[in-house]
Amino acid sequence: MKSALLALLSTFLGVDPVAAIPGLVPRQSSGTAIVSLSNNTGPTNHLASGIIFGIPLNASQIPDHMYTDWGFNFARGGGPQLPSPAGGWLAGRTQYENRMKDVMSNYQAAKKYGAKFICLYETLYGEWDVDNGPYPGDNGNWTDWDRFTQAVIADMKSYGVSLDDFIIEIFNEVDGPWYWKRPQSQALEMWRRSYNAFRKAFGTHVTIQGPSSSGEPKLSNGWWTTFAQYIKTNKCIPDTWTWHMEAGGSENMLESTADFHTLLDQYGLPYNNININEYGVASEQVSSGGAWWISQLERVNVPGLRGNWQGYPGLYDYLANLVSKPNAPNAAADATGYFPNGEYQVYKYYAQSMTGHRVGTMPSPDMIVDVYATVDPQARVVKLLAGSRQKEGTWTIKVQKLSALGLPSHGTVDIKCLAFPSAGWWGKVEAPSSCGVYPSTSYSDDKLDIILYQKDTGTAYAWEFSY
Repeated sequence: MKSALLALLSTFLGVDPVAAIPGLVPRQSSGTAIVSLSNNTGPTNHLASGIIFGIPLNASQIPDHMYTDWGFNFARGGGPQLPSPAGGWLAGRTQYENRMKDVMSNYQAAKKYGAKFICLYETLYGEWDVDNGPYPGDNGNWTDWDRFTQAVIADMKSYGVSLDDFIIEIFNEVDGPWYWKRPQSQALEMWRRSYNAFRKAFGTHVTIQGPSSSGEPKLSNGWWTTFAQYIKTNKCIPDTWTWHMEAGGSENMLESTADFHTLLDQYGLPYNNININEYGVASEQVSSGGAWWISQLERVNVPGLRGNWQGYPGLYDYLANLVSKPNAPNAAADATGYFPNGEYQVYKYYAQSMTGHRVGTMPSPDMIVDVYATVDPQARVVKLLAGSRQKEGTWTIKVQKLSALGLPSHGTVDIKCLAFPSAGWWGKVEAPSSCGVYPSTSYSDDKLDIILYQKDTGTAYAWEFSY
């Protein structure tokens, strides 16, 4: 197990915790993550189990259980990158209708598995030339965009979408030059016109979310402060606030949500729901990264959708890199034979095994290690899931208030450890592996310490004990 993450419980082994593992040298802990068993933070809802794109146009080619195993609850789509004959509105009415048909296929798949669908409505319009356009509203002409909007509204009605599970997202990352090279004022007018059209058609029954920015909302972000003032002045405030967490190691949800609430307070805007509708960069889509992001989103009680770093046709396959198949990523789009990867096993454990209620946790001060924890009073079991930001090192997870379970402040518990290795996006991982059972593990002062010896950058770990 030299290449695996070793999670050893330092207070319950009668020997040096690494003495039996040749080649490992004890290292000083670089930080402590906290689990508070007395802090019930609500029922489990697997908030991180959403994906953007990743559903084949023939959704049934992926087995049903591969949607349900990991608690699939949010999908996001709108047809970006689909080629002719589904090129979207800019390519002609027929190509718009074909793209809408494919989007509705994704919606019906989400609905089948009990997931809500976020319609990235802007991408039904098609792919404009980022440098040259034409963009919606160029030269002050909104005629074509308004016709497009009315076509989408008519199709929502003709397809009979349920406004309980079909959400409108007006635009995506227009704060970045990779999608939008027009003034922000043009994007804001696009927002206002679209918002008002959907409100006129569906009233408050339709959920409108945004602005789905690439940058985090904070007072130092000029794009966001301009957006905040505009939507307040023009009374076009989203029902759900959205932004993306895809900048890599500099981001964390505690700071991001705190900065956002400061911005809302500054502009007198409501604390509506939040959805992080893209999270995690490509390098973080390993078992350890998935567990880290699960912990981050659960702490602030915010749902999130995994980022998707594929291009067409892979963008419409692999469930946003949770499953693979033979010859991936070069397999035919309609090929089958799917199998799970390591991250899939993390999300499956998270959705199926971590039952009961959540308890409060805090990441290590360096934000590298984070932990998600649940207590199931019926099964009388505690479960912890820990991940990292692809760093090697040593950390402590301190489990506090065992007395909240009815245990004495000093005693022993039997610990079971599970490893979730990563074999990349395309490698098969059939199940987590055992990393040991530690009977009669001692704890004291109402606290139990778990020491992580992080020996690779991809493995996540779980621990379980009954009470």
